[in-house]
Amino acid sequence: MQIPKLEVIQHLNEYFSPNIVGNELIKKLLTLQMFANPKYDEALSYLIIGGSASGKSVMSKFFQGIFADRCGYIQRWATPIGISEMLMFCDSGWCVVDEFDKFPKQSRNIFLECMSDRTVTAHTHKQHIQRNARTNIIALCNPTQPELIEEIPLTEQLSFSGDFYLLNRFSFIIPVYPPMSGLYPEIAKKYLSKEDLGKYYSKFREIAIERRMNIPKVNIDRDLREKVGLYVQLLKDMNPNKQILIGPRLINGIYAAMQARSRMSGRGNAKKEDLEYVQKIMKEIGLDGY
Repeated sequence: MQIPKLEVIQHLNEYFSPNIVGNELIKKLLTLQMFANPKYDEALSYLIIGGSASGKSVMSKFFQGIFADRCGYIQRWATPIGISEMLMFCDSGWCVVDEFDKFPKQSRNIFLECMSDRTVTAHTHKQHIQRNARTNIIALCNPTQPELIEEIPLTEQLSFSGDFYLLNRFSFIIPVYPPMSGLYPEIAKKYLSKEDLGKYYSKFREIAIERRMNIPKVNIDRDLREKVGLYVQLLKDMNPNKQILIGPRLINGIYAAMQARSRMSGRGNAKKEDLEYVQKIMKEIGLDGY
């Protein structure tokens, strides 16, 4: 596969993490995340759920490789102070959090503060100071069983399923499934060296930075905002068992995804087609997002 050119930017997800076969949904979402601008409060955070060998870690590390200087990586043994410092370092960028389900509640609350207030609390001698952490979180999570069970709602397959206040801070909760065995020969052919991956990182970085610099802000007009509100109202009415996860915060997540899609398309004003693109993604996730 050739390194993508700027002309194919709207199909960039087809080139994302080229050594992973399948999982087109998460590739679409992670590509979209590249064009979000946390600096301007485009809060777009993901909770990605998948068992071992699902490819979620490989794809998230591909994302981190693109934005090595703006994307932190936090593992479960990080201390609360270390987490806060990393989130401050990632201000206006992204942070990948591995094994999110293994973090103690005290640590998960730091990520909650980041997603809720776009800040973290820095603790110094006799002082507690709020610092900017306008950081979009990409949290990786294992299900309670070895693999996801499609018939069971995603949020019920989490060790912290009762923490609804935390769960509804994520813009999207995304399933990732392992590839079927029939794809193994193709997987074997997709191996890329570190040098080859580095070329992809550079090209993706070039494309994303060009769009973020030329289109720092994306506007959404009043009529389109109303359409988003009506859409979320419909979701809430259609999903009585998911009431706590569908509300005003979902509106903000859709806004951020639309702004990212518009910037990706080279436009400073969101259009109806951006909303339609996000709606299609939500249907792919299942139950229009949850």
